[in-house]
Amino acid sequence: MARIEKELLKRIHSGKCVILVGSGASLDAGYLSWRQMVTYLLDNNKLLFNDDEIINLQKKIDEDTNSLLSVLDALELKIGKQELVNQVKKQFETVSNNYSLIHSIITRWPVPYYLTTNYDSELKKYLQKIDEIFLERNNTEKDFLKLSTTSEKEIFKIHGDFNNYETMIITKKDYNEIRTSPKYDYWRKKMQSILMVSDILLIGYSANDPDFQDQLEIAKKYSNPNKPIFMFATGLSNKEITDLRSYKNIQVIPYESNGGDHSVLGRLLTNYDRFIPKRNSPLINREEQKLIESEIASSLFIFNDTFFNNNKIIAKALYNRILNILNETKRISIHDLVIKLRDKNIYSEEKSVLEAINDLSDFRYIQKTSLDELLITDKGIQLLSVAERDFSDYKKRFFEFCNNELEKKGLNEIDREKIISYINSGLVILFKKRGIEIAKKVISDDDEAELSGTLDIADCFSEIEKDLTSTQYDYYIDLLFSILERPSKESRDYLAILCNGYFIYHILGHNENARNQRLDFIKRNKIYLDSSILIPLLAKSCQNNKYAEDLISMIRELNQNLYITHNLLREVVDHADWAIRKFKNKNVSDFDLYTQEIEVGNTKENLFIMGGINWLSKNGYTNFSSYFEEIFGDDFTVDIEEKILEKLSLFGIKIHDKDNFLEFIDKHYVSYEKYKARIKKEREEHKTYRSELQCETEAELLVIADIEPINFLTHTTNLKKFNTVNTISHWFPEGIYRFIQMNNVSLDLDDLFNCMITGLYTNGIKSINKEDIERITKPYIHQAELKLKEMKSAGNVEIQKYLENNIIEHEKENLTLPFYQSQVAYLLDESLKKQKEYMEIQTRRLEEEKKSNTLTTAQKNEYYYLKEKKRIKQQKEQNKRNRNNRNKKRKRK
Repeated sequence: MARIEKELLKRIHSGKCVILVGSGASLDAGYLSWRQMVTYLLDNNKLLFNDDEIINLQKKIDEDTNSLLSVLDALELKIGKQELVNQVKKQFETVSNNYSLIHSIITRWPVPYYLTTNYDSELKKYLQKIDEIFLERNNTEKDFLKLSTTSEKEIFKIHGDFNNYETMIITKKDYNEIRTSPKYDYWRKKMQSILMVSDILLIGYSANDPDFQDQLEIAKKYSNPNKPIFMFATGLSNKEITDLRSYKNIQVIPYESNGGDHSVLGRLLTNYDRFIPKRNSPLINREEQKLIESEIASSLFIFNDTFFNNNKIIAKALYNRILNILNETKRISIHDLVIKLRDKNIYSEEKSVLEAINDLSDFRYIQKTSLDELLITDKGIQLLSVAERDFSDYKKRFFEFCNNELEKKGLNEIDREKIISYINSGLVILFKKRGIEIAKKVISDDDEAELSGTLDIADCFSEIEKDLTSTQYDYYIDLLFSILERPSKESRDYLAILCNGYFIYHILGHNENARNQRLDFIKRNKIYLDSSILIPLLAKSCQNNKYAEDLISMIRELNQNLYITHNLLREVVDHADWAIRKFKNKNVSDFDLYTQEIEVGNTKENLFIMGGINWLSKNGYTNFSSYFEEIFGDDFTVDIEEKILEKLSLFGIKIHDKDNFLEFIDKHYVSYEKYKARIKKEREEHKTYRSELQCETEAELLVIADIEPINFLTHTTNLKKFNTVNTISHWFPEGIYRFIQMNNVSLDLDDLFNCMITGLYTNGIKSINKEDIERITKPYIHQAELKLKEMKSAGNVEIQKYLENNIIEHEKENLTLPFYQSQVAYLLDESLKKQKEYMEIQTRRLEEEKKSNTLTTAQKNEYYYLKEKKRIKQQKEQNKRNRNNRNKKRKRK
């Protein structure tokens, strides 16, 4: 069996390919072959010949095509052409109405009109069965006037039909005339123009058919060398096939025919039919969509629909991974579980993980210990064990079903084993391209789901083709599609498991190319950083310092540059300068000073001071100057702005002001002043005005966004009021942190195969059930119609909406998440007393140590001796009290 020719598929997909139908199609409908027809006619008229003539004519029947035609010439001389045609017609009328697979298939294809050398009307009959009305045209000059490259819904019988016996091409003399006679000039000119311009496919010809030789001569003379004619043909040697391509511009797609039987052609056409859109399909003449783009579109569609609109499914998709990790580790903390998921490149956003843990705990598959650790229960272990056994059983039954199907078709054991070994690979390939349709058809029992109609699926099987023989490949494709189109109970059970893995793979965002498309949403514009990100980045040991460093590092890994303006820098400088001026000579014992400052000053909190307190306590220092030296160097009091710029440059952060843009012109200065005035007025009205610098900073960002769109990492969306054309994408720091984390889940290229086939995700609960799939795939969207651009755009809108409208509410639920806006203020307001008590204890300890450091060696020894003596005395007194208590208890007893 021949391979699938993609170039031919493309031509048929265009809706402009013309099919020239030969006698093989009629054989499939029950009509006689040429040889059988000539034999029938000779037997019918043998009394008109003597014995020697009969013997001679019978020999010619068994010879080549020309000899076969010469028998018809001899018959015409005896009975005349009209009678010869009448006898052929009479034989045609005796044919029973056999079902013709060939006609059934080719009449469904998007062919504008047909050419045929056959005399029957099978094409018209099968077109009528699908409510297509085509007109039959003869080969007369009048009818041939209708034939053009724009013809539609017509069948041209180029060798005539029974309605006009004089124009029928049936004898050798007729064939010679149509090639050379002046009366057929119109015929040759029309065929020449069609062959030169149109895409032509020849179906139903064998090397022994008179029509075959005729079409070869036509193709040789008139076809376009740059546009080969494709031909399904049988009975040709490899040399003949090569010569036809080299000398007659015919690309043969060969098939084996046993004794003139064209049933194999039906199977071959069936394989092509899998990849061809049917009449009136919206996929006809669509621009070819690359497989990779279709995969991305599918992945984005599923991810967008679930992550932003159905977060519960994300938690469900994590069930199996969490259960399997707990089964491996037996006991693990939630924090370590998140790390474990992250190490395995699994989606590990904490909110979804916690939701999955709560669900599994409610199901009693896991339990939480008093130490806040997780462990899998006996019920959970049993669930995994049963699921693994079930998965194995489903798989075995499915492969036994496949083996039985192939055995019914007469394949030997070697062929069966080879074909079955590739079934999983083929299913994964089809899921890549048609996963949504397959799930909708198999899981949701949707018989209208379309699994064919795009030629790019044919490309997917190229690797498999190399290892399968032609016969094996034929049955392989047939089995693969029949599993999907007419799934048995065994097929449905197994496909349901594969669907589960397919959807989880995409729900968790594992498709590498779709991941890159999502990250492109960040990378497409410059990223500007607000001071609320820069300050915790520099303020070592402050509450959010580590998160800030992690975030900047994650963004830098995307090869993304980060920017600030001088105005944004000034806010950071002012923050640092205030801390240095106020505290450079202070000790940690002066914490009261800080609380007084933030109560009377215009700065609610200073992260450099909070970070300094933590750093000094941790490292055993007492003076804040040590902390500032750690951050900015020994000469931290000299040109602090320059020091901050140096530190920021280490994180890849650059200054890019409005004046750095070549496009910045006078009109932008005017806009800058207008923006500044509007911002100041608005802030004064809402009592949020802090300084002129605040207004200048925001006005400059608006002007920069007028020149080119930007991303702005900030805790406020105040600029949205003025940026009416949405050239600024506001990203909350916690939002971009989460967004990058959720996209850091890419696995190797074989991950989809593993997810679906090896039970990587399916050993456990069937996370994605029938209801979930119906919800995801509703409304029904054909994957070939998914536009990557539309999916990207829709995803970007969902991302932006999610980040801007929902993120703060999400963060309020968990103060441990990074960059929560009021986190530090909350901690200060709620814990000030505890902080003060802690610092008093720390101060006393440090004072004792300081006092200890000023004593002589003898004094130190005496100090520690008295301290130890006091401890021993206290211990003895405690022991004595314990003994007395025990004695009292014994007396009472």
